[in-house]
Amino acid sequence: MRLGEAWTGVEVELAARGRNFEKLFHVAPGADPERIRVGLRGAEGVHVATDGRLIVATGNGEIAYTAPVAWQEIEGERQPVAVRYVLLAPENDATEAAYGFALGAYDRAHPLTIDPLIQSTYLGGSNNDHLYALTLAADGDVLVAGETGSTDLPGTVGGAQPTHGLGNRDGFVARLSGDLRTLVQNTYLGGGDRDEIRTLTLSANGDVLVGGVTASPIFPGTAGGAQPTYGGGAYDGFIARLSGDLTSLQQSTYLGGSGWGETLALALADNGDVLVGGFTSSTDFPGTAGGALPTHGGSIFDGFVSRLSGDLTVLRQSTYLGGSDYDYVYALTLAVGGEVLVGGFTSSTDFPGTAGGAMPNYGGGTDGFVACLSGDLAELQQSTYLGGSTGDYVLALVLAANGDVLVGGNTSSTDFPGTEGGALPDYLGDADGFVARLSDDLTDLQQSTYLGGSNGDAIQALALAANGDVLVAGATDSSDLPRTANGAQTTLGGWMDGFIARLSGDLRAVSPQTITFPLQADQVFVSGRTFPIDPEATASSGLPVSYASDTPAVCTVSGSVVTMLTPGICTIVASQGGDANWLPAEPVRRDIALLESILAIPTLSPWTLALLALLLGGLGLRVLGLRS
Repeated sequence: MRLGEAWTGVEVELAARGRNFEKLFHVAPGADPERIRVGLRGAEGVHVATDGRLIVATGNGEIAYTAPVAWQEIEGERQPVAVRYVLLAPENDATEAAYGFALGAYDRAHPLTIDPLIQSTYLGGSNNDHLYALTLAADGDVLVAGETGSTDLPGTVGGAQPTHGLGNRDGFVARLSGDLRTLVQNTYLGGGDRDEIRTLTLSANGDVLVGGVTASPIFPGTAGGAQPTYGGGAYDGFIARLSGDLTSLQQSTYLGGSGWGETLALALADNGDVLVGGFTSSTDFPGTAGGALPTHGGSIFDGFVSRLSGDLTVLRQSTYLGGSDYDYVYALTLAVGGEVLVGGFTSSTDFPGTAGGAMPNYGGGTDGFVACLSGDLAELQQSTYLGGSTGDYVLALVLAANGDVLVGGNTSSTDFPGTEGGALPDYLGDADGFVARLSDDLTDLQQSTYLGGSNGDAIQALALAANGDVLVAGATDSSDLPRTANGAQTTLGGWMDGFIARLSGDLRAVSPQTITFPLQADQVFVSGRTFPIDPEATASSGLPVSYASDTPAVCTVSGSVVTMLTPGICTIVASQGGDANWLPAEPVRRDIALLESILAIPTLSPWTLALLALLLGGLGLRVLGLRS
């Protein structure tokens, strides 16, 4: 419900979501969001928690307001804006507490929305449900996929397959709004036996490509596919293409040999080809001749990677990937140069290509791995193990903007490498999810973190937000999953549910920040005169920047206003001390010349200055403070 303008240019909206009533603030272009003031009558105490929530003490206990989030819609894209609560001094009623918002830099020519931040949500029906895959649409919507035994999965009406296939399990694909508050559309996908969707991605036109495993000999839409018939083993992999709104199935294909095979990962090449990965027991897996590893490694299961045409009608190339023991490919993506980055797990102590990797030696139990193949699948360029002393599984992989490789999965290792300083540095449950960040060449492990509650948790999908945050999805039976308060679904719906969560891109509990402090204009000196710092400094965290004078005999600073004391160089220092989420920033200094002359003379070369001095000398004028 829109409540109209509470302040000039600032409208308030009241939204009922679940059991909560929330206030949204819509700031018009040019309006001042610092005018927002919300009073809290009856509050016995108010403070901002280290996690950004506003905690209000009352006679009946504490009330917690979720940490705020702000954004702008610019040219069809949602741009995040840094925001936090600030406590305001009482006005007329000395007993009334109040709060407002402090914002980072944003484009004041466009509208701004301030809203509570929703970080997690459950998604499932009355039976067991698992999410294995996640990606972001161009409009900011979140697409997830997995498997379900629930015949009452929410939101499937109008989907490409609105009802359960009535086999053991069905795959499903769901579309949610970017703030995780609205389920836009859901659809089942499966035949009369067991079907699971393990991976999905979006094409250039917004179609949804999914891959998984099926035991159904009649799977919908395979006619005309690269492999239109079931391969004959216990399970085959499959790939399918759906419309972006999840209302129509366009093409499917099986992928597998005469043994057991599953498709668990997929990605799109620049030319529209589809890269898929998984594992197989088939020594006759189609298309491996000419691949980096053309023959099966010798144990029951080897990983595989295949390349198909975008319409799923042609298989171009395949390769096995593994050592002498069990190996599974669970995730893949493409690097900027077209290389194929692959993640999974292995029991092979001789996994190929690990020499020189971030973790070149087998850690014990089962280890995760990450590998890089050439785009044509003909060459293995580098691999690395990733894990502790017990069971570790890489199940998801995504490429950061700078080329770093982010991987996620689950672990039972209490000594998983690199978690110190992470968002959750300690192992908590029977098995925890994890996220790790590796350099683009797979030679350096930069940071890891656990993620989970007191029971079992697994991360099975990753995606990156526009600001570099990491979105993760997976499965949990932990009723105490961190930060689910005010999510679209705040409680565990059954024995096990899917979950979605958001982390900072560096995976750390305390992140580094930087200050941007533009050059400042020189000033004509007038004793005691003041001038504002303009343009002001900003911190990448969005936290407020403070100023101090490094030359107190020349100038002083109060807030962002400088007072001139004597001619000379006034040095202003911009700093940001950090908080529970941000490390202190490195201070940045800017020099401002306080010129005694009435002339505002720009920076000139030494030759020009000499000539100008001769000319001015003939006029009897004196110029101070010139700098080459």
